[in-house]
Amino acid sequence: MKKKYVILFTAILFIACKQQEPKTDYTLLSIQANNAKNAIIELYSSSTREKVKDIHLDENGFSKDTLRGLEKGEYVCGDGRKTKQVYVYVKNNSEVEIAYNYTNLLEPPTIGGINSLETKYLNEKKVFETNFLASGPDIWSYDPSKFMKTFIQFEKDGLAILEKYKDQIEPDYYKTKVGDIKYGTFLIMGNFESIYKGELPETFIKKQQEANLNDEFLFKNSQTFGTYMYNSLAYASNKFGKTDKRTMPLKVMDKINDDISNDYVKGGMLSNALEMFLVNTEDKKALYNKFITYCTNAEFKEKGTTFYKDVMKLEPGSPSPKFVNYESATGEKVSLDDLKGKYVFFDCWATWCAPCIKEIPFIKEIEKEYHGKNIAFVGLSFDAQKDKDKWKAMVKEKGLDAEHQLLADNALKSQFTQEYKIFTIPRFILLDPEGNIVDNDAPRSSQPELRTLLNSLEL
Repeated sequence: MKKKYVILFTAILFIACKQQEPKTDYTLLSIQANNAKNAIIELYSSSTREKVKDIHLDENGFSKDTLRGLEKGEYVCGDGRKTKQVYVYVKNNSEVEIAYNYTNLLEPPTIGGINSLETKYLNEKKVFETNFLASGPDIWSYDPSKFMKTFIQFEKDGLAILEKYKDQIEPDYYKTKVGDIKYGTFLIMGNFESIYKGELPETFIKKQQEANLNDEFLFKNSQTFGTYMYNSLAYASNKFGKTDKRTMPLKVMDKINDDISNDYVKGGMLSNALEMFLVNTEDKKALYNKFITYCTNAEFKEKGTTFYKDVMKLEPGSPSPKFVNYESATGEKVSLDDLKGKYVFFDCWATWCAPCIKEIPFIKEIEKEYHGKNIAFVGLSFDAQKDKDKWKAMVKEKGLDAEHQLLADNALKSQFTQEYKIFTIPRFILLDPEGNIVDNDAPRSSQPELRTLLNSLEL
């Protein structure tokens, strides 16, 4: 269960409707990485997790780079998840000097340079959180009152660290980090609530009610606040889905409208809900009409309308979006048009997706059952190109048909992926022999509904 907790301090996946930051003029970055395992350290965005630069160390573990053209904000130096990570704050005309030892995760790095206090704060905060995780007991076994007190104190200690830098760092950055700390507590308490089986005390509930759902500044700037708000969608959908999955998306829209009064935040949350539910909602028109009725923000109304029109292009009978020259596990180049003449059932997956891996035995069983029929079962992997060998190895390990295993050209950012609105995997898509859509969100291979669907076709 600790995994749920750790993720709140590392890679928060949901990014709030964040305003585009200006490109930085330059940041002069000097790194002394003692005992580095590799001669190359990756610099990647803390928010998107995308690599932006390789930093090459000399034989003494030193590097000096001028970073230009990067968006202002937080970046991480490291080698994936296997080695120590150090934060860098990139902003105009700053010099950041970092010295650290790869062999000791709990030893704070030495930070220096002009305009580098945000970097110093981030790394002091990281060491504080790492020490808490390393020395703390299994907090998930606490009773609710003790759990709440532990994290209220954790919040106070985190704010005390930030307070030391208040008058030395950018005011908006300070305000954002205050929000990150406070809503980090709400996120953790929400995690606890989702797994706790007993009745929560009134003090626990009251603490959660202190959250301000109308904070436009944090919605635009704080990833943690954005994650908290996004989680509220998930909690609401789970609650309403227990009674009626069909009307659940409409009820979530109603709740957003009732709970949020700020025009921008409400518009953003309604837009998020539309994107979350529209693809697999039966009555898409009703959901869109609800969105249009409640959304008063012009920016999000336009965004939601565009999304709705794009999704409606995926209705049964519509021509499928296409891909060209995707590589198969045998090295062949395959385009969607090459698959015409048969029904095609796409299994959209990746080697890093645990639920996808669980589906593999079922898809192999289905493929065997319908062997010789007029249908092709095609695996479409969204692994990164750099992980091609890993993908091929798993195809071989799992005994998949290599000829019908394809690798998307740009992972989840591929045009085919974007046009199909594939935000999460596994996802299954069924096309007819002419390349038209039968079902853009077909049942999973593990669900009996898939056989019902396939048996209804003239295979």
